[in-house]
Amino acid sequence: MINKEEIIEKLRNNGQRLTRIKSEVVDIFLETKGYLDAASVHEKLDKNADLSTVYRNLESLYDAGILDIVYKNDKRWFKLIESHEHTHYVVCEKCGSKKELDFCPFSHINSQIEGYDIHSHVFELFGICPKCRKEQ
Repeated sequence: MINKEEIIEKLRNNGQRLTRIKSEVVDIFLETKGYLDAASVHEKLDKNADLSTVYRNLESLYDAGILDIVYKNDKRWFKLIESHEHTHYVVCEKCGSKKELDFCPFSHINSQIEGYDIHSHVFELFGICPKCRKEQ
């Protein structure tokens, strides 16, 4: 699992500073398992910061490769990237459980894209897990 020192190093390597608010946001994610939206992070901050500041910090942590992002229900949900490996998941829309895919679907798509220099991608699958399907 990643620790704060590794996160600070990643930020420095990415040309970013560790501001007070960014440090607090990092601490929130280090203490949290799972995904949080910006409003949830905003509520957990010790000091007052406006929501736009929270969004900017979440985006910069995502850009630095520290947070993962998932789009669900017209919201962006962020989660600390706990390993250095590139992973994709299938996420249950009911209970939030996730299953890691053992491959990157982009590797099959990349050969189809000519002329582009792709530097990042997001691949998300949403559905209902077997447990929640049984409960329905």
